[in-house]
Amino acid sequence: MITDIGRRLAQLPLDPRLGRMILQADAEGCVREVLVLAAALSIPDPRERPADREEAARQKHARFADEHSDFVSYLNLWRYLGEQRKALSEAPFDACAARSSCTTCESASGRT
Repeated sequence: MITDIGRRLAQLPLDPRLGRMILQADAEGCVREVLVLAAALSIPDPRERPADREEAARQKHARFADEHSDFVSYLNLWRYLGEQRKALSEAPFDACAARSSCTTCESASGRT
């Protein structure tokens, strides 16, 4: 017998562990934040740095860092990307992503 949660999970086209996080987030009223985290967990680490630009990337990522939580760092980065996308037209946003030395920014701009 499949539970109600199992039926709902079966409808989501993603890893059941991530789906379960999202379903619980819906019950807790924090889907927006958990969607960012689930997306971050479903891809290679966006904080990976090109070897030749590692120090520059580390400095640029520092403003998003949270000393207590990598997940809060993801949320900080995501919020920044949303603000930049709203504030800039497509070409300047792409340029911002290119300057950021960040695979997440490149993905958000559609350049990957």
